[in-house]
Amino acid sequence: LAFNAPRIVLASDWAPAYFELRTLARRVELGREATALAQRQLDVARRKFDAGNATVLDIERWQAELAQERATTVQLEGSLRVRQQQLALLLGASQTPVLSLRETLVPQPPAPLLPGDLLERRPDVQRQARALDAALARVGVARREVFPRLQIDWASSRERLALAGGSASPQMVVGYGVSVTLPLLDGGRIRANIAVQEARAQEAVAEYEKTMLTALTDVETVLVQWSAAEASLRHWQQAQRAGETAARRAERLFDAGMADLGAVLDARRGQLRAQDAVSQAEGVRWAAAVGLRRVFAGTV
Repeated sequence: LAFNAPRIVLASDWAPAYFELRTLARRVELGREATALAQRQLDVARRKFDAGNATVLDIERWQAELAQERATTVQLEGSLRVRQQQLALLLGASQTPVLSLRETLVPQPPAPLLPGDLLERRPDVQRQARALDAALARVGVARREVFPRLQIDWASSRERLALAGGSASPQMVVGYGVSVTLPLLDGGRIRANIAVQEARAQEAVAEYEKTMLTALTDVETVLVQWSAAEASLRHWQQAQRAGETAARRAERLFDAGMADLGAVLDARRGQLRAQDAVSQAEGVRWAAAVGLRRVFAGTV
């Protein structure tokens, strides 16, 4: 137990860090594309202004958009470098592993019905279960002291009947090493010890129930996070598909001479924002998937 618990904690630390690193890398890539689009839109606005088809307000608006995109991208790049250092530290490596942003791995959803035996794999549950077993065993040992104990050993004695030991629990030697311990005057101490051990057993039961309730709460919390992440990701994927459709239609209208380049760039920027939201939602879903494995003490 002392070995498995740190392993689970370490795995539940580096796995979310890795998926967060992938999310940040993807967002940096999208941020650079959005910055390039904002620059193109600013250039278009300036050409329209020179042609008398735009105002200074249009130029200033796209200048503000470009500055915001650059600031966001720089912030994401800084967060990416910080996460790279943190992940390298967790892995004990001098360099961060190479990321592949084109991987199509998808976390599997949990089963509709999860067996309760999975919770017994948790180190905290196992620790409390063993503490409860030990407390119940001590109660049994304490209760056994009430009954006489028969010992058979070679005592080099031929007395047919003799008393030995203390006055509280005298030992009656029958002969040839056969002795019987009678707890005559020690009953008060034995009953007190039984009461103490039973109280400790009840305390162990309460601790075990508390640990199980904590485990169930963790599971319910992570399941709610998973459901919310799945629902959010589905909505953002719908928005991404709609953005892709809008961008294709804007390009066709531009090719037909029915729309200007600004409309195409606007549609493309909307698509990039939806892709960025999808990347964040996928990262949240991976974090929920790791949380599910952690609460059941599984391998991440």
